[in-house]
Amino acid sequence: MPVLRINAPFGAADPVCATACKSVENMLKGPSTGPITIMLHGFRYSPYEEKHDPHAQIFALRPRHEKRTCISWPHHLGFGRATKEEGQCIAFGWHARGTIWQAYKQAIPAADTLAAVITTLHHLAPNRKINVMAHSLGARVLLAALAKLPENALNRIVLMAGAELSSVAQIAMQTPAGKSCEVLNITSRENDFYDLLIETAIAPHRPFSRSLGHGLSPARANWLDLQLDCANTLAALRRQGFPIAPPLRRICHWSTYLRPGMFPLYRQFLHAPDSLSISDLSAACARSQSRRWSRLFTRITRTPLLSSPKR
Repeated sequence: MPVLRINAPFGAADPVCATACKSVENMLKGPSTGPITIMLHGFRYSPYEEKHDPHAQIFALRPRHEKRTCISWPHHLGFGRATKEEGQCIAFGWHARGTIWQAYKQAIPAADTLAAVITTLHHLAPNRKINVMAHSLGARVLLAALAKLPENALNRIVLMAGAELSSVAQIAMQTPAGKSCEVLNITSRENDFYDLLIETAIAPHRPFSRSLGHGLSPARANWLDLQLDCANTLAALRRQGFPIAPPLRRICHWSTYLRPGMFPLYRQFLHAPDSLSISDLSAACARSQSRRWSRLFTRITRTPLLSSPKR
């Protein structure tokens, strides 16, 4: 199935998101009956700037760029094979350019469009499972959208190096949509620099709160923090059939999707929920997150990065 491209408006008013909702309606007329997965990018991407268009990079089945961080999310999630069972994929673009402060602010109006898209999907196809995979500031867009969604609008969510505060996530998870979905929050001490930036530079006006990189506290039954650079967690995941490569760098904001072995875990969590429960994964997780900067003093094993399919 082709990837449906939807963009949040930027620089023009579109309060009802009519164009995006019409695209969703047309997509649902297709033969697919599988789950629907929405992909959300983070900082530095914008569908309104050709050089930084996510639809030509991480959202493309065949990316046109050769950057180290540019791999095809839909391809590695199993889309593009033209089977009815694979489900459908939506690439959601929004303007995440300018300064980090500008992008952080722009995430909120983008969340309005995302909420309208998900609400339309849920209304027109109430029996289809709707999932979201978000990286970095994409997590902020998703969490802001939760408050605007009805109960059971979303099934499962994967947050990768989420650029948001845990206090914001707690509020979002107390909404009807937040209580009725399951969240896999992928963390890593490789992301410590970016987590600190969120806490001290981007949202310093908030009451002190750790970033999502240190997990959600207090814990919730439908939320699981999985630390990607914990040796015990990686060993337990390997025993469950998910051999994930060890950490590559001391500092990396993209390892949550570049690390070999991550996408098989994401595919099964999102597309085969009956075969991989939150409790199954919980058994593989360390009880608490490692302390900040502990990655700086860890020995590094070099492993090739995941690559996009050849053109």
